Amino acid sequence: GRTPPGLEPLRLAPEILSAERHPHGTLTFSPNGREIYWSAFVEEGPEQPVFFSIFDGDSLSAPRIATFAPEYAGGPSFSDDGQRILFNSRLPQPGREHALYGIATFDSTRSSGQTTLARNGNLYFSSRIWSEPLPKLYRSVFSNGTYAEPEQLEGPINVPSAVDPYVDPDERFLLFAAIDRPDTGGASDIYISRRQEDGSWAEPVNLGLAYDVESDYFDRFPSMSRDGRYLFFVRAIGDTFPTYDTHFYWVSAAVLEGL
Repeated sequence: GRTPPGLEPLRLAPEILSAERHPHGTLTFSPNGREIYWSAFVEEGPEQPVFFSIFDGDSLSAPRIATFAPEYAGGPSFSDDGQRILFNSRLPQPGREHALYGIATFDSTRSSGQTTLARNGNLYFSSRIWSEPLPKLYRSVFSNGTYAEPEQLEGPINVPSAVDPYVDPDERFLLFAAIDRPDTGGASDIYISRRQEDGSWAEPVNLGLAYDVESDYFDRFPSMSRDGRYLFFVRAIGDTFPTYDTHFYWVSAAVLEGL
């Protein structure tokens, strides 16, 4: 019952997705289109739960907290068959002063953020190794039921840093956010990079070329609808991320054409 957007982004269901909560993660859809998951900070507390809403064919239900995730978790993403959800979480680590914020699949030398899964199960995620100053994008290949050691993505996609990846189901392109590229017009912008024949990633293109991005906007956490018709992202207006004016937006995927 909502009017689909054109080439100008519109807020998406703020009365459900961002009422009394501040989105901090991608909007992810179950393969059957009946469930939506996202992570957000709660207004009156330090927690960042994973929320979900059920679509009954007419409207979205009131948000509920997903009981499978800890009280501080984020970046949920579905496997293509809908049988698994991957996410990152903050969990205490024995013998360490600080809790690990990461994906349990991997070691404790890195802090990991947003996850995204390709159709073949390959996992992409943002991560900062504790001995390095900036976050990068990584891929872990899924084979025979296990994930290989993560590898940093090759090419200019990670220069100087990148976060919040969304991978095309067939790994043809990646959407991500960055704050410190030479052409970043807002506080943070969303970029697209296409995978090349040799497996590296092409020079990223700023989606700001497709629609106006004000200098004080944070645009982060891109994702796409299962049918590829719409692009979703989180926009925060203010000096920090998130702010009290942080909402999900959607826009026609036609903004990606020609970029």
